[in-house]
Amino acid sequence: MPYTSVNKHMFILFNKAGEIGFRFSKESQNPFMEKHPDSSLYKSYGSIMNGYVLITKRLYEDLDLLAH
Repeated sequence: MPYTSVNKHMFILFNKAGEIGFRFSKESQNPFMEKHPDSSLYKSYGSIMNGYVLITKRLYEDLDLLAH
């Protein structure tokens, strides 16, 4: 599956369902999910990917939010 990385650290993942997962710090993960209740922990191949949050279609259509 495709992903993005910097210095061999993955930051964005795509799963076979076509969903996007962004890597968040522990401090910002829960506040983001509280602010965007349609988001959740990211799953790939049936496993929860610790540190990654599901970016829903509604969220990735807001480019200003994603850039932030």
